[in-house]
Amino acid sequence: MLPPRITASLFIWLTEWSTARAAQILSASRSGSFLNSKDLPLNVLSFLQWNIHSECFLSCQDTKIQGHCDKAYPQCKQNATEQLKGMLGEGDGALDFAGVEQLADEELTNNGVDEAWGGLHHTCGGENGFGAMPFDSAMLLYRKSRWKVKEVNGTTLQPFSGCMERVNTAGEVEGATNYRAFLGQAFVHSHTRFEVVVVVAHFPHQKKYLEEIRGLSAALTSFREASGINQVVLIADTNQPKSAAEIMADIYPDVTGVVGSTQQKTCCYPIYLHPFDRIIAGGFVAKEAYMNTIFPFGTEGSHQPPKWATVNMHDPVIAEFALGGGRSFGGRSATDGRACQAWLVSFLLLLSCLDVQA
Repeated sequence: MLPPRITASLFIWLTEWSTARAAQILSASRSGSFLNSKDLPLNVLSFLQWNIHSECFLSCQDTKIQGHCDKAYPQCKQNATEQLKGMLGEGDGALDFAGVEQLADEELTNNGVDEAWGGLHHTCGGENGFGAMPFDSAMLLYRKSRWKVKEVNGTTLQPFSGCMERVNTAGEVEGATNYRAFLGQAFVHSHTRFEVVVVVAHFPHQKKYLEEIRGLSAALTSFREASGINQVVLIADTNQPKSAAEIMADIYPDVTGVVGSTQQKTCCYPIYLHPFDRIIAGGFVAKEAYMNTIFPFGTEGSHQPPKWATVNMHDPVIAEFALGGGRSFGGRSATDGRACQAWLVSFLLLLSCLDVQA
């Protein structure tokens, strides 16, 4: 039997420990980067955008365009692959979706980046070899433990995809589009049943933008009707200086409730002039919705692109999208459950002490 003074001290210590631990868990989940832990609150979804650019995957012997290659091949290819896998595992499984453009590695594209992730891809061009211009690709990755492709009447929805631009090589006449890839799919959260359409795209530049963006806009409109989902998240190299609301309206004309990631000059190595890489959500009703934006290569004041980067590579962008205002994508916060566990541990330890005394 424990002396009363020791029992009282133990009780006080357990109470203080459980209170501090609960506060620590909740504080960590509600401030700074949620990517510190996979136990994201269920009102937060996280997304990665990265246009690696095909030059990273090409040796200078494999391309006819001088300078558009990795002079130290395969240094960029190997390091970019490891960088991507590392970001997918950030926070021990915090990311929900990733959009990757111009991943010009045929084996990685066809076989998948990581076994924990499902992958969809669409390629444009490639007549001169996988990755050689004219070529483009859009890859959409989703965490399989958390998301499933939506079914309608027992049938799995097919993704929508396409190419927005035609690049003519010497001696060619106009033909089918072979550049500026896009891809989209509808997903259902495995536990909360929340539904969302996720689109990955490599947008056209200004010259023919309004004409070329119509293909993506028409495909998304039809897909929203087929899926019955109006909540859309765009992960893209937008190539546009427009606001988040303007960009989303170009592909989703009647959209409301638009929230976008913070803009920073992410394009392109070695001279960064444009804030083109964006994650934009539309169709969400919460007025308090916001995005916390993370730049893995640093912000403009402390920007440190990797030494292995090749010409035209963009910086990756991560966004944590929260509905705010106490609203949730469904279910109870996992971190709240962990805080309760801290209280439960102290309670059970106290009961064990009482049993010893009895």
